[in-house]
Amino acid sequence: MVIEFDIVFIGSGPAGFTGAIRAAQLGKKVAVIELGFLGGVCLNRGCIPSKSMLHYSPIYADILNTEKFGINLNNPSYDFSKMLELRTQTVDKIRASLEKNMKDNGIVILQGIAKLDKNNKLTVTQESEQVEINYRNLVIATGSSPRMLPNLPEEYILTSDTILTLTELPERTLIIGSGAIGTEWGRILNSLGKKVCIVELADKLAPAMDECVSTALARIFRKQRIEFYTSTSIEKFENNVAKLSNGKEFEFDKILVAVGRTPNNWGLEESNIKTEKGFIKVDENFKTNIDNIYAVGDITGKQMLAHTAAAQSKKLVEHLFLNKKIEINYKNIPAIIYGKPELATVGFTEQDLQKENIEYKSSKLPLTISAKAFIDGEFDGLVKILSIDNKIVGASIVANEASSLLQQLTNAINLGTDIDKLNDIVFAHPTTSEAINEAILNLENKAIYVPQKH
Repeated sequence: MVIEFDIVFIGSGPAGFTGAIRAAQLGKKVAVIELGFLGGVCLNRGCIPSKSMLHYSPIYADILNTEKFGINLNNPSYDFSKMLELRTQTVDKIRASLEKNMKDNGIVILQGIAKLDKNNKLTVTQESEQVEINYRNLVIATGSSPRMLPNLPEEYILTSDTILTLTELPERTLIIGSGAIGTEWGRILNSLGKKVCIVELADKLAPAMDECVSTALARIFRKQRIEFYTSTSIEKFENNVAKLSNGKEFEFDKILVAVGRTPNNWGLEESNIKTEKGFIKVDENFKTNIDNIYAVGDITGKQMLAHTAAAQSKKLVEHLFLNKKIEINYKNIPAIIYGKPELATVGFTEQDLQKENIEYKSSKLPLTISAKAFIDGEFDGLVKILSIDNKIVGASIVANEASSLLQQLTNAINLGTDIDKLNDIVFAHPTTSEAINEAILNLENKAIYVPQKH
């Protein structure tokens, strides 16, 4: 049995399904090959289930502190099994919607193991049947898996995948790494009353973000009584005790390894596709060393974010079928660490600009410059904006809705909007967005609620 398509995607995560739907919209015959559940890691073992937990868990933490609002609740508790049930329902509903969307667009979904041989022949193994797929264009979007560390006690190890399989949460968790996964799960566990210790090798938390965000996160962790150590490694394990390089010890029930991800090269072992450190090498148009084979998303290692993968795939499809030029400024793609509050950054950090000896202006204000943020009790929040030559080049926000608020500044950066024009925008009052307005005005010493600089 041989089937022929205009374009075939291996993997149905954000890269796979976005490109597939866009190609179908352009009238192309499209197939998606998926080994597991539709939606890939993001929907099934990453973004959606973890963010669901990040929505539920702070509610319980907030309930424990309602007395400060004059609301008295006696003996609050939570049912973790109910949280898991709700999380599963959320994922199932989104997956069902995605499957319907793909089928409505005429996309053929092939469930099975994809394999590409040295002659570029693509086959899909479905139970005992092997199907050969003829393609005009092939896009590898197989994603990534959690990276492991050597010399860890295997019986205690969790990853971002396996922690989602637990029906009971560990009482004490050692978390290695303070990026998005480590920080988010640290917050989930802490909010549900579990003990956490986060160990970070870098000299600051969330090391990829601006210094101000790292400082704010440290302050939030201290307030929430989350134990953490920076510039620290694990010297050795003795049974279920970790001995740290700073002399501290932490007794754990589980260890969550959150130190990045590795590419999924399954089914490509016999192919002639060139890789570097496991990641597929691509040119500026995402083409591999083989003319009609492309790769997008985590498998390329360019930037391992779901929305980056989706953008790459959409632009690739429009390049192939509409002859559009592919242009992606990876510096201007927002990065978020979710939780309460959220941590968000886009563009250059202050450390980037200092390293390059570039002249810039900086404006950093507490979120409580906005009355709404003050009312909502967002006392740890902030807005920071960096500008060069009357244009914003970088921004960071710490706020409960930082992921949404940051988009305003992301748009301004991508459009190259002059700060003078941004100053003309009227912000509703009272809103948290007013802190953004004040931070922009503050670049020119025009902020209303900030004393003038002399």
